[in-house]
Amino acid sequence: FEESQVQKAPVKTTQPQEFNLTKPKPRPLPVPELIPEEEKHKPAPKGSYSAYKAEAKISSVKLNNAAILRQEALYHRQVEEELQRIEQLVQGARDSSSFLQWQQEMRDKDLQEKLPMMKQKHLETRISEENVALVRKQVAENNQKAAQLKKEETFQLMQKYAEKRMQEEKELRDLVQQVAKGHKNSKAAKEKLQKLKQSIVKEVSEHNQDLLRQALEEEQVRLCENVKKISELHAAESLHHDKTTRYDDTETASHQMGEMSMAELKQRLVLLKQSQQ
Repeated sequence: FEESQVQKAPVKTTQPQEFNLTKPKPRPLPVPELIPEEEKHKPAPKGSYSAYKAEAKISSVKLNNAAILRQEALYHRQVEEELQRIEQLVQGARDSSSFLQWQQEMRDKDLQEKLPMMKQKHLETRISEENVALVRKQVAENNQKAAQLKKEETFQLMQKYAEKRMQEEKELRDLVQQVAKGHKNSKAAKEKLQKLKQSIVKEVSEHNQDLLRQALEEEQVRLCENVKKISELHAAESLHHDKTTRYDDTETASHQMGEMSMAELKQRLVLLKQSQQ
């Protein structure tokens, strides 16, 4: 009972306290950046956001209007020209259509008259070309024949020369044998042998000179003939170029835009004659 009456002293507990810290200064507000003033943009054209079909329709209408205006101007101009022509006829002027028709008829007539002449020139040109080609062919054949004849003559001359040399060598061997057999006539045989050698050398040199001279003369004659034929060819070609010109009936004279070539005119005339028949 006494123990329960003894009161215990109260125990002091630790009380939390705030830290003694330095309070931070308030953060300053940032300075706002200056926004640059932009230039005002031009408004977009109205046609930028319109549909393609609508634009196509508008352009087609514009084109049609322009075409109508052009046709109207052309019509007015034609009417004015016709009125001027009628006034000139009333005042005594002549109609130029009959003159133009007569002029066209005369041109057709001149063309019909010139056709045979042009055809004749064309035939003469072809004949002259064929003659030149024939002359060239004959010159080539003559050159080939001359070369073949020269080869045959040279072969015959060389064959004769070889036969002669074989005969001379045979005589020389016989003479050597005679010299070896007999001693009495050795001096005469030596002299005869020496003379025979000299004659052989002389004949060979003369024969070579004759062959060379003959070959030079034949070559000179052949060159003269070739020069003569070439000059004749040049004369024929120059005469051909002076008198005749190459003619192609499929070409035009390039005088007007709507003109036709000679071949087209011939074809048109044939068709016209067939239609008239």
